Amino acid sequence: MIKITKIILMVIVIVIWMITAAISSSYSVYIQREAFTIPWGDEPGEFSREWLDPGYDCAMPPGPFAISSVAGFVFANYSETERLITKYSINGNFITAVSYDNIGIFWPNCISIIDSGEVLVGDDDKLVLLNQNLQLMSTITLPIKYASVNLIWPSNNGFWCIYINIYEDIYVYLSEVHLDGTITEPVLLFTGSQTDPAQFNYYFVTPDGQTSSRILDMYGYKYNLFPDYHIGYILDKISPQGDVIYTYILNDDPGIKGYTEYCITWAGDFYTIRGTANGEVLTKFELNLDPICSLVVVTLIPLEPQPAPFAVEFDASGTIDPNGDDLTFEWDFDGDGIFSEPVDDAYTGEPNHPTHLYYSDYDGPVKMRVRDPYDGECRAAVHIHIDIE
Repeated sequence: MIKITKIILMVIVIVIWMITAAISSSYSVYIQREAFTIPWGDEPGEFSREWLDPGYDCAMPPGPFAISSVAGFVFANYSETERLITKYSINGNFITAVSYDNIGIFWPNCISIIDSGEVLVGDDDKLVLLNQNLQLMSTITLPIKYASVNLIWPSNNGFWCIYINIYEDIYVYLSEVHLDGTITEPVLLFTGSQTDPAQFNYYFVTPDGQTSSRILDMYGYKYNLFPDYHIGYILDKISPQGDVIYTYILNDDPGIKGYTEYCITWAGDFYTIRGTANGEVLTKFELNLDPICSLVVVTLIPLEPQPAPFAVEFDASGTIDPNGDDLTFEWDFDGDGIFSEPVDDAYTGEPNHPTHLYYSDYDGPVKMRVRDPYDGECRAAVHIHIDIE
């Protein structure tokens, strides 16, 4: 009875350690993933070759673009004969496109898409609301005369719109656009002279309507954009503790002909789009999260001695990777702290669901180490007691 109680207590301690390790799973490196490439061409979903500028030997990116991790991507695009708003799924599959003429705009200043799929386009002094299929829902006039649309962001009820009115002074306003086509009364965010540096601040609006002059995402990471007259614009991402997570230069990478546009979401995702020789390349930047381990013993181990070999089945199939990366599983079945020894740690079955044979008594931990391709890892262990005849 004392032995059983001791084993139960050890297992409880190890399980608590596993839960604590999962909760404290830390950010490791910042990774860059190519989302997809939109090729040059004249077919639906392709980008017109009109974006290619032979005079400068470079590929221009599209006009404004916006992203929802649920509803997909929308871009402004044009050719010599047609100007389009084009929509793609989050995986880069072409969904639909609509001509500017069909929705009554000349050229969009900015664009936004919400998770339910509706799109809001800003065209100088008016807003155009489109449904999930990019069909016209409403045309909305700004509540301030002679104002022009500056930025659009998703809100909890539709979209936030920042617009600017400039006379001798500059006035910056905020309104919310609802999906029924109504727009709220303007809220004055800023007023000052046209030479006031504050007018150049890059406003960001959270879904609940909080504004800041520098982007602060839902996790508390801050994005600072500032010009460097030698190399172009620089974008820094800064952690809540004040550490610079990465610095991105918004100009041409070596060997790539094109200009970079970018988009930052409230969820902290950072996307760039760049013209290349093959087409428009959309890239996602994200922090790599460590895997989260799960480990249980499937085999019911009897208290009485068993004949050799005794097979013990383990299940780690509940282990997940928050980034969806492929995982590598390593095992230490004899508790010596060395993983994947050819004989001592041999098993049958899948790497996340192995069965190990024991030929002699064993009272100790079975350890598992899981790694992703970016050096993120988690570890887990269970304690077993085996008597062999």
